[in-house]
Amino acid sequence: MIRGLVILSFAAILLAIFSVPFMALHPGEFILGGHYHIGSGEALKENVSFYFAQVTVDEGASVNGHVFLFSSTLDLRGDVTEDIHAFESDLTLRESAHVDGKIDQTDFIHWTLLLPALAQVP
Repeated sequence: MIRGLVILSFAAILLAIFSVPFMALHPGEFILGGHYHIGSGEALKENVSFYFAQVTVDEGASVNGHVFLFSSTLDLRGDVTEDIHAFESDLTLRESAHVDGKIDQTDFIHWTLLLPALAQVP
């Protein structure tokens, strides 16, 4: 029990350290938990931050902005027009995936905690 609380506290500290500067520089949509799916032909036209979520971007779909992930999974088959910043997250880039910017993946202890849908702020 104590170990779990220590790990959760550590994750919260990492979340604050990495997400606050990013959100200040790249405001946009904020998603906490759950599964987020961007289907073929759909486009997300802003920066987006995913926390403890499962994300799928289908072939023919796009994110027109930066993607920030914290303790999340991203299955990318479509396009991202800016950078992908992933902290303690799992990235799967399929053959059809295209990223115009850079991919920055950072792991300290490499474990991913996923949560049910808790919040979505446009």
